Amino acid sequence: MAIQTATRAARPPTGLAAEIRATLKLAWPLVFAQLGMLGIILTDTLMVGRLGADALAAISIGAATFDLFFLFGMGFTTAVPALAARAFGGRDPRRVRRVVRQGLWVATLFTIPMLVILAFGEPIMLLLGQDPATASAANEYLDTVRWMLPFGLWFFVLRGFAAALGRPRAVLWVLLAGLAVNALLDYLLIFGAWGFPRLELAGAGLATTLAGATTFVGLAGVVVLA
Repeated sequence: MAIQTATRAARPPTGLAAEIRATLKLAWPLVFAQLGMLGIILTDTLMVGRLGADALAAISIGAATFDLFFLFGMGFTTAVPALAARAFGGRDPRRVRRVVRQGLWVATLFTIPMLVILAFGEPIMLLLGQDPATASAANEYLDTVRWMLPFGLWFFVLRGFAAALGRPRAVLWVLLAGLAVNALLDYLLIFGAWGFPRLELAGAGLATTLAGATTFVGLAGVVVLA
C-alpha cells in the first residue's frame, strides 16, 4: 500500500534547477548514511585501540578481511536501487516488491558460503603470512563480526528500496541509531563495563553484529509501516 501511494504521488521534477534540487534532496542523506556504515567499523577500531597496539593490529586485519567480503557482497546488490527506481518511476509497485525480494534472496545466497569461508579466517590469514599471534587475535573479532554480513547486505537492499521510494532520510536516522547502539555495546562488551563480560576483540565483533541486526530490523520496520 505504501508503494502504491508513493507511486501515485510521485511527480517528476521539471527544469534543470528542479532536477538538481531533487537529486541533492535524495543524495545527502544517503551520503551521510554511507559514512555512518563506515563509522561502525571505525568505532570498533577506536575502542579496541585502547587495549593496546597488538589488539589494534589484530582488529585492523580482522576488519579488513570482513570488509573485503562485505564489499564483494554489496556488488551483488547494487542493481537493486536502479531496478527499484525504474519500476517505481514506471508506476509498477508489484515489480518494485519483486526487485526487493530478489535482492534479499541474492544477498542471502551469497552470505551462506561466505560465512563458511570466514569460519576459517585464521588459517587463511596464516596462509597469507600474518603473524600467528596477530592472526589468532584477529580471528576472535572475525568469529563474531562475520554474523553481521547478512544483516549488512539485507540493510543495503532495503536502503536501495527506501531511496527508490524517495525516503532516504529514514535510512540515515536508522543508521545513526545503529551507530549509537554499536558505540554503547562496544564500551560494554570490550571492557566489561556495568557488569557485562569483558570480551575484548570478540566483544567488538559481537557489538557490530548486534548493531547491524538493529539497523536492519529498524529499516525493515520503517519500510513495512511507512
